[in-house]
Amino acid sequence: MARLLANLCQMPLCSYSDDMPHVPNSQLSTEEVIETVKNMTDLLSTVFPTTKVYPALGNHDYHPKHLMPPKPNDIYTAVGNLWSRWLPQDAVDSFKRGR
Repeated sequence: MARLLANLCQMPLCSYSDDMPHVPNSQLSTEEVIETVKNMTDLLSTVFPTTKVYPALGNHDYHPKHLMPPKPNDIYTAVGNLWSRWLPQDAVDSFKRGR
């Protein structure tokens, strides 16, 4: 399937944005949010290995939802590391600081 998508979708850039885990807070954890973002990041990297990706977190990409603090935390650190393949280092550093 990944090879088929790659052949069908040759594009110069991709906007990868927000709200990946659509489940109630009671069914979510920090680890599950990170794993979901990792799975999507890995999939996009596999399907579009030469495409510039512009990623963004949404209000559901945090646990608990809607409570994204403006300070460092496990999700920002993990996602910053995952997305460092697409973002310049200063953006990764800012992301990990929550700003």
